[in-house]
Amino acid sequence: MLEKFLDHFANNLLTRLVVVGSSMILLIGITSSWTGAAFQNLLWGYPFLPTMLKVLFYGGGGVFVSGLIILYSIERWIIKERAVQSWNWAAARIGLYILAGIPEGYACLLGIRLGMRVYPQRVEMVYFVQTLVASLITGLLYTLIERAIATLRKREAGYKRQIESLHIEIDQMKRNQQLNEIVESDFFQALQNKARNIRQRAEGTA
Repeated sequence: MLEKFLDHFANNLLTRLVVVGSSMILLIGITSSWTGAAFQNLLWGYPFLPTMLKVLFYGGGGVFVSGLIILYSIERWIIKERAVQSWNWAAARIGLYILAGIPEGYACLLGIRLGMRVYPQRVEMVYFVQTLVASLITGLLYTLIERAIATLRKREAGYKRQIESLHIEIDQMKRNQQLNEIVESDFFQALQNKARNIRQRAEGTA
């Protein structure tokens, strides 16, 4: 099961973006929603845990949907696997991810405003900045994972070539062994003796 998921993860762009993006949203979103819930608890007496989960859901949902659309478009039509071969393209990816953090930040704020109705404006800027940071870290993490996958694929291809060459050598050794067994067999020795006698007779009559 795990092996199938890892293979799917390595070969599917959408899966990689979902996994990496979700992990970033959870890691950064939990800390930022904690801050927002703490402010609302202090300012208006809202219950902390339900408020935190709401902020995480509405803000993270906006970032996830907008980020998936934007980043998939960047990877599918601009980067096109070129960042694996070139560090310049890897740097371009990170720059594009930072730019993508701007509309993602607005989507985060919009989701929170629509879902929470009332929200302290002092905290909103924190969410916007954290979304930019999340986009930056997502680009870095995605690049590292992509390059790790490429390295593993190269090693796997090298191992496959070594295994194929070993199979060829083993097959050759088996053929040589079978040939030696035939040459050293009594039947083959008898045939050689008969052939030698026939040649000697032919030479004697000539």
